[in-house]
Amino acid sequence: MAAGTMRRLAKLVVLGLIAYMCGFTLPDPSLLFLVPLALLLVASPPPRPALVLLGVTLAAIAFATPNSGTLWYAERGYVLVLSAWFVLFSATWQRAPFLTRALGAVAGTVCTALLLALFNRSGWSQLDWMLGGLWRDQVGEAAALMGAFSRTADQQAVQQATAVMYKFGELQATIYPALLALGSVAALAVVWWAFRQVAEGRRMDVLGPFREFRFRDDLVWVLIVGIAFFVLPLGSFGTRIGSNLMTFMGALYAVRGIAVLLALWGSPGFFAMLFLGLAAFLIWPLVMMATFLVGVTDIWLDLRARRTAAAKSTPEL
Repeated sequence: MAAGTMRRLAKLVVLGLIAYMCGFTLPDPSLLFLVPLALLLVASPPPRPALVLLGVTLAAIAFATPNSGTLWYAERGYVLVLSAWFVLFSATWQRAPFLTRALGAVAGTVCTALLLALFNRSGWSQLDWMLGGLWRDQVGEAAALMGAFSRTADQQAVQQATAVMYKFGELQATIYPALLALGSVAALAVVWWAFRQVAEGRRMDVLGPFREFRFRDDLVWVLIVGIAFFVLPLGSFGTRIGSNLMTFMGALYAVRGIAVLLALWGSPGFFAMLFLGLAAFLIWPLVMMATFLVGVTDIWLDLRARRTAAAKSTPEL
């Protein structure tokens, strides 16, 4: 298999893992893949019986789980709204890049959720508590498992590690909307690739090269609004909104920063990748901050364009 094909497949695997991990804010993260793909297959013109049948089958699988209450309706309602917005933008913004459509779908889903919350605030509060509880339950189970297997270890160290895990769980419960939004964008990327393969044949590079990852520069205002909500004395509600906006946009700018660095320095070799992965695991806050700063700087300096212009102006020997 060609090296380019391997790189694209690796990119899809990474996107799928990100989507699935972030999608743990839903009881069934697989819905982020099944429902959008099903709706794209059914709604894509012209209607083709084989694609419609495949889409209906995927939808049946997604909704085959027995009804388990409020969360069952909430998670399927979320992915249905997300899928509908994505199909709408894919039909109307045909020349727009994938990321513009995906971010538009997420923004449309957020606006829809806010409108529904205005009419049913108590239901929204209950749903928020239940979804946040998923993170707390997972942390509680992990802490109990760690305590069961470390009875012979230093109890003080175990207690400190447990306290850190619970704090991390509270953080995740606070920013789960941003995590779900990030997982949704990654899942839609995998879905869009799969749809193009099924509907249009073997076109592997439908998402474009990762080193060209970018989005509209004026989205920096979303980050600025998030910082303002977080800093201004607006209470817990403002802090919650600000932290989620900052998390979502901060992650996007960090990914943009990584793309800029890859474009400037080229793809690293195996051992360099291993070293960078280890560094990202051990000092991930510093790595995230560095790549975030590079991504934000790219708004004004457009580092990749400067590199291209410099390469063109260099005389050939």
